[in-house]
Amino acid sequence: MTQYRYTVGMHALERLNLVSWTRKIWHISGGCVVIALATLVPWPYSFFIAFAVLLVWISVEAMRRREPWFGRLFFTLSAPFIRHFERRTYMGNTWTALSAAVLSGLFKDPLLLAASFVGWTFGDPAAEIFGKLIPSKKFFSGEKSIAGTIACFVVSFGAFYGFFWIMGTGGDIVAASLTGAAATTLAEMFSLSFSVNDNFTIPLVTALALTYII
Repeated sequence: MTQYRYTVGMHALERLNLVSWTRKIWHISGGCVVIALATLVPWPYSFFIAFAVLLVWISVEAMRRREPWFGRLFFTLSAPFIRHFERRTYMGNTWTALSAAVLSGLFKDPLLLAASFVGWTFGDPAAEIFGKLIPSKKFFSGEKSIAGTIACFVVSFGAFYGFFWIMGTGGDIVAASLTGAAATTLAEMFSLSFSVNDNFTIPLVTALALTYII
């Protein structure tokens, strides 16, 4: 029995090590900043800020491709926050900035703009964290799991409920939270089917779904 408990404990520690906690903290912190700016900064200033940030990341993308020394320096400094495959493609931060710029250009309502990023901020990282910590059936070539999908929905619902409880919706909080959580979960689940990064698709799908509620 002691050996069994030791083995289970070691497996749990191994699964904890599979999670990039630094990247998750960066993800959640960045999402909270986007939500705060979308809530507090009136349109069109929110669009100007988002567009300026997008230009910065586009410049970084261009520089790291054209100047090898800059690319080496950038990835050395940002190693804890960047996935390995992002060295060969566009970074998640660039996709997030693009999403913020597009959504702030499409939607003038600060509540809708901020809500678009709630599920992405909390539900998306929860899917990966619990998907790796809790053994469960995998699907989509092992990239997604039942535990991760359930965690994405539950955490997203809680985050949306807290957000709408504070900010209001002009309607039913439960319905708005369920809609946001369902949209976030579906976009995260089928993210591998899209040709663009889920940092772009999740907020976009969530925003489109919430337009019928908010």
